[in-house]
Amino acid sequence: MNYNKCLSNSDSCTYDSSGNVNPMSTPHPSVTPTHVPRTNTTPRPTSHAPTTQPTTRAPTPKPITIPPTKKPTSSPTTYTLPPVVNSAINANKITSVIEDDFERSSLEGGFPWHTSTDFPWSIVATEKNSGSKSARSSPVGRGEQSDLHIAISSPLGGALYFYLKTEVQMPHSGCYVNIDGFSKTGYTYSTNGWVDLNLEIEPGD
Repeated sequence: MNYNKCLSNSDSCTYDSSGNVNPMSTPHPSVTPTHVPRTNTTPRPTSHAPTTQPTTRAPTPKPITIPPTKKPTSSPTTYTLPPVVNSAINANKITSVIEDDFERSSLEGGFPWHTSTDFPWSIVATEKNSGSKSARSSPVGRGEQSDLHIAISSPLGGALYFYLKTEVQMPHSGCYVNIDGFSKTGYTYSTNGWVDLNLEIEPGD
């Protein structure tokens, strides 16, 4: 033990060789008794200055720059038609629904349809939704494309309604409907029968 003071009933004490405290009423001959005043053994509360913990601040977020929103324009959309398209429907004075069907032997004779020359669409009687015929694309392989075009010039815009049936399977083939060069809908799988579709046509040439 490393104590250098102790308390006992005789107000004095000594250590034995094991370090235990032995009270004694008579001082050891070789030790001069020393009076040890009594002290209060109850620990006094210690007042410590509050420890200041370092404040960890969250990193300041970087400001997000939001690009300005483009103002709407009243100018009609201008789209460059493919070379194969040489005529369009002039809808400037059309205020009601106009329709076309494929109840004929070729694409000519109704709306001004245009098709790709390498893999053209044609009129067939093997597939139809209403009536007896429909327009169908040529069979295509990987990297090949069969297109059917219709051009509409309208300052007011409108809507295009049609039925579509696909027999495609990616990654070998797909079917896409584009307006003004942007894909509006498409299929990478075969549809279960005919699908009724309608797409908005924005004002433009």
